[in-house]
Amino acid sequence: MKHLGTCLRTEREVYYASTKNRNWEKDLPFDNWLVFVISNKADEQLWDQVTEECLNHQVSYICTAGQQCENLHDWFDESILIRRFNLGLPTDHENDFEYEPMTTWHNQFEEGFWFALNTAYDEHVDIDKVICIDLTNKDHSKTLSELLFKINEGWLP
Repeated sequence: MKHLGTCLRTEREVYYASTKNRNWEKDLPFDNWLVFVISNKADEQLWDQVTEECLNHQVSYICTAGQQCENLHDWFDESILIRRFNLGLPTDHENDFEYEPMTTWHNQFEEGFWFALNTAYDEHVDIDKVICIDLTNKDHSKTLSELLFKINEGWLP
């Protein structure tokens, strides 16, 4: 996993991982983290693995971006529901999901990354890491580094 820097406003450390790299999931944290997942149409075969790894590593917040952001967001929501059902946990009331990760999708890549760094919030944990998981064949690390620099300079979407 590649360290991209720190968001100065929130002090969140930002990392980049690509599913093109072998064992990309081995360095995922187990607490206080948000995932920013980048996915396009051709990446759907990776959704099960990415969803499972993130939920197994107790992700606190899930943001999706890219061409398939809304569908991947729904995939995460369904996976959370199925997991609760398989574990025999209640699913009848909205309060049953209070400790599950929040999920959002962002059609505007830059706005989504800004949101992940500055606005995403979990009342139960202090999110201190943003892990950007890239499912695409493109390396977005440079783009994310440039956006992080702009955000630290005060840029707003």
